[in-house]
Amino acid sequence: PTLGVLSGVHVSTFGADRYTYVPTVVILVPALASFLSFLCYSVSRRTRGIMLVVAAIIIASNALDTVKSIEAWSSSVDLWHVSIKNCPKDVAAYSQLGVELLGHEGRRVEAIEFLEKAVDMKPDFISALLNLGVALEFEGRLKEASEMHLRATEVNPMNPVAWFNAGNILAILSSEIDDSSRRVDVVHKSANALSRAIGLRTNDVGAISRLGLLLCEHESRDGKSLQVTLPSLGWKNAKWRTILETAVVLDPNYSAHNHNLGFCHRNMKNYKDAERETRLAIQKDHFYRPSHVMLLDILKQTKNGRRRIDVALRDAISAFPTDKVYFTSIARSPPSSN
Repeated sequence: PTLGVLSGVHVSTFGADRYTYVPTVVILVPALASFLSFLCYSVSRRTRGIMLVVAAIIIASNALDTVKSIEAWSSSVDLWHVSIKNCPKDVAAYSQLGVELLGHEGRRVEAIEFLEKAVDMKPDFISALLNLGVALEFEGRLKEASEMHLRATEVNPMNPVAWFNAGNILAILSSEIDDSSRRVDVVHKSANALSRAIGLRTNDVGAISRLGLLLCEHESRDGKSLQVTLPSLGWKNAKWRTILETAVVLDPNYSAHNHNLGFCHRNMKNYKDAERETRLAIQKDHFYRPSHVMLLDILKQTKNGRRRIDVALRDAISAFPTDKVYFTSIARSPPSSN
């Protein structure tokens, strides 16, 4: 922090402390040297004493300003509060304070208030829209969160993050809707948003995987198959299996992609394919606990699998010895109806 010379004054980025501190020192050092020289050789002792007292008062005042400034800089939340106090029309300050509060447990309601203020001040401020969407999602306000991200896509239709966030939240929202027709409508909107995100960034494995899971869950729950065409990835009327296999190809070392394929095959009662993909997931990451759990559940669904379940059970226990009772209960419980 500098000596508070710019306190209360709205300055551009180039006027920020980190840019003005060194130039200020370069000016002040020669000025101070000239002042000391003047004191030593050009004035009487009485005048010199008066000037020294004045200088001491100025130094003390500036030192106090510096201490106050340092106090504000000690906390990012306090710093943004000071920024808003000094520049109440600075939209970015409201947005950044919201982001900082979002990282503090128990202060998300405050975060939403400041982010809403930023959006009210500048409705096309895409950063505030996206952050407000995230904050609303954390609070479980999924419909409002999806609306914020969709507004962000209207501001900038070429932003893949906005499309992904909207699609992801709509996918979560669809799983909470009981009415079949409304649910299908939200699934279509989610698939469209995720497809737009992938079209803008074809190597976004997270979006590809999320889209595949959405289509898989939709088919297993509603009995309806959705297809996606995306020439940039070679998809023509692609279903969930092709999409999830694309994620495996793009990121072959990440076990969760095989796990997702196994999960979907298991939901479709394709137990042979489900076992294969789940074993691949365990082979890639032996300490990915959900894959061990799912493999046990898959094996107990068929007579052939139940004959081999003890080996899988021992393997799971060797990886997670403290979960022996839990794994055993899964292996010995009756097959599920799902």
